[in-house]
Amino acid sequence: MLSGALAITGGAGFVGSALLRALDERAAAGETFRVRALERRPGSVSREGRPWLETYLGDLCAELPGAFLQGAEVLFHLATKGIDHDGRGFEAVNVLGTQRLLQAAPPSLRVALYTSSISVYGQGSQQGEAEGELPCAPETELALTRAAAEGLVCAAMEERGGSAVCTRPRYILGRGDRHTLPGLSKLARAGWLLGSGEQRFSVIDVDDYAQVLLRVAERELSAPEPYRGGLHVGYREGLSLAELLGALAEAAGRPAPRRRLRVPGALVAGLAAFPLRATRRGATIYQLFGQDHYVGVDRLAKWLGEETVARDPREVLAAAIAAGAERAL
Repeated sequence: MLSGALAITGGAGFVGSALLRALDERAAAGETFRVRALERRPGSVSREGRPWLETYLGDLCAELPGAFLQGAEVLFHLATKGIDHDGRGFEAVNVLGTQRLLQAAPPSLRVALYTSSISVYGQGSQQGEAEGELPCAPETELALTRAAAEGLVCAAMEERGGSAVCTRPRYILGRGDRHTLPGLSKLARAGWLLGSGEQRFSVIDVDDYAQVLLRVAERELSAPEPYRGGLHVGYREGLSLAELLGALAEAAGRPAPRRRLRVPGALVAGLAAFPLRATRRGATIYQLFGQDHYVGVDRLAKWLGEETVARDPREVLAAAIAAGAERAL
């Protein structure tokens, strides 16, 4: 049980909101804990019906409120910049913000969980490899800053003898998704299958992901030896691009995409390095959806049980599409 003080960055975000919902369930079941959440805008993290939650106004890019991390045993670092809306890059939040956060961490901190991504392995294909079988070789600015943040978290927790778990999902689906399915919906509307269409992707429902975060934190609090490194998060079975786009097209009453666009890997890599921004963007999209991004989850199953990874991803996809129907996916 998580009976101590927990600190959360990014509590108003996609994963952070799911984490707070999971804590709601535990509080309703009688568990007791204290949670502090950092929010960038007043009221962005709801405290209604949550007597166990305190919120602190602050920003990773500025000075953090002193009481936010006070006495915390577990840190859920979920505040990452995944899309560069303002054109200022990713380093200020993902690297410098993480560094500032860790510098403020109290001696009580025993476990830090950082939400990263398998993008730290680079833009190439992943086909079921386990943790440790793929070298970190980030290529995009976002992936480079995620990998740098992982390194900071692991180094800081090694210095204090604690645990550092950098969770690495690929696609997160479910309630509150504003990017993954909407992005795939554009491909479905265009009627194109990138690659063969059979390439697979690791997926996880956001509420299942939240449960994983909580259970991994519990495990590390009682583990005889702290773990420091990456953890693949997803289901045992992946989803193919054809399944993803076909389900989205069916939900919208359109035929499944049938036109295939196949581009040799060497050509895609060359286009990704081309000076024209539009060309680079097109190549990056192809790298993202046109090849396998599917990793093994044996460690997750060993830690939390096979049932954690056994859920049918098609069921998760159908529920996610239904949840987003009002946004006209």
